[in-house]
Amino acid sequence: MGSSPPHPEFGRPVEVSRIGPSGLSLAIEADPAERERLARRLGLGELRRLHADLALQPRGAGIALTATWTAEVVQDCVVTLDPVVSELGDTFELAYGPAAEAEAAAEIELDLDVADPPEPIEGGRIDVGEAVVEQLALAIDPYPRKPGVEFVPPADETEMQENPFAALGGLKGRR
Repeated sequence: MGSSPPHPEFGRPVEVSRIGPSGLSLAIEADPAERERLARRLGLGELRRLHADLALQPRGAGIALTATWTAEVVQDCVVTLDPVVSELGDTFELAYGPAAEAEAAAEIELDLDVADPPEPIEGGRIDVGEAVVEQLALAIDPYPRKPGVEFVPPADETEMQENPFAALGGLKGRR
């Protein structure tokens, strides 16, 4: 899912060597300082909760990640600017492979019928926290509204003003 920032706000690197043949399961939760930094990064008023349950399984030369995450976010309503609280969550799967394999797969021409290329395993680690944050970022509503609030665009000013040529048209008829 792209390159991660040098110091991710919710970094949870997992050493691939820790993932045994039967896999590894873990739960991760953002602490208050991480939630504050993530809220800033994602343009949220507040990130009240971020939790994920993860399963890492060996798959060939790589690793398969399956994650279920939940979050509670607060955003400003685009109409009233009042706070809007949303419960978000989803399940996703990602494949990770050796960096050279992931780079080679990324160079292949885009084919929508083929599965996404694996994410690179960098430095023998997978950052499962950053993977969750990327999924959260995709789920955030870019135009949150309070329930029952509807945006009514302002009337077009040109429709409200009399056409400036209407006065000229009136003069033309007087000749």
